[in-house]
Amino acid sequence: MDALIIPVERYGLKVMSVGFMNPGDKPLIWRGPMLHQIMREFMQRVDWGTLDYLVVDLPPGTGDVAISLIQTVPLTGAIVVSTPSDVSLQDARKAIEMFKQVKVDPRRGSDSFRGL
Repeated sequence: MDALIIPVERYGLKVMSVGFMNPGDKPLIWRGPMLHQIMREFMQRVDWGTLDYLVVDLPPGTGDVAISLIQTVPLTGAIVVSTPSDVSLQDARKAIEMFKQVKVDPRRGSDSFRGL
């Protein structure tokens, strides 16, 4: 049995990021199977403890990471956050539609940078 990964904890919030494993300026160029594997690792091997909520920061759109998450854990809802730009809002609308199609309740949307 592999040891559990201990997340960083600050202010009562446990955090895990691929960025912790890939520090510096090197990009991660991952597609389908590799993304699915890291998503499973984060869900199954990180010692989250007892949670009321799990917040997952996904890249924009409806790509491999979002689909892997939907296939890996039972989601009860999704919050979609966007900047006020047209491109970002279009990505957010697509993400909301994707969540609806896979029967995940899009709880609310948020325009996180209004006024900046």
